[in-house]
Amino acid sequence: MRISPVFHGTPDQVTEAVLADPGLTQADDLVLFLPPAFTLPENARLLADLANTVAPALGWSPAG
Repeated sequence: MRISPVFHGTPDQVTEAVLADPGLTQADDLVLFLPPAFTLPENARLLADLANTVAPALGWSPAG
């Protein structure tokens, strides 16, 4: 298991940083930690950005 740096910024900036990390491009799993200080709307936006922008750029697509 490898712990990566924290990536932050716009969804496009996060995608670019993740794709530039050779370890993450080889990973089978990705774990997202929600910041404990974030509000519910902020966490919902973070999850939506991940699902709609970052994850598809990494090759993920929803089941179904």
